[in-house]
Amino acid sequence: MQQAIARLQPSTSAATIVILRLMADPNAPAAVKLRAAESVIDHAIKSAELEDIEARLTALERATADDKGR
Repeated sequence: MQQAIARLQPSTSAATIVILRLMADPNAPAAVKLRAAESVIDHAIKSAELEDIEARLTALERATADDKGR
């Protein structure tokens, strides 16, 4: 699974460009534009959630390390 993910990661920039172009395309059907917009919002929310989890985990790791150092 890690190999598959590693192969897909370089394509995320191109995929993002496609989504943003579809969202802004005046000739795209409304359903396509809506789905592109939903995709952008969903990924932004997931990104914010991951950043929050990472910050909380880092704080817990620091607290644990501080407790061990006492």
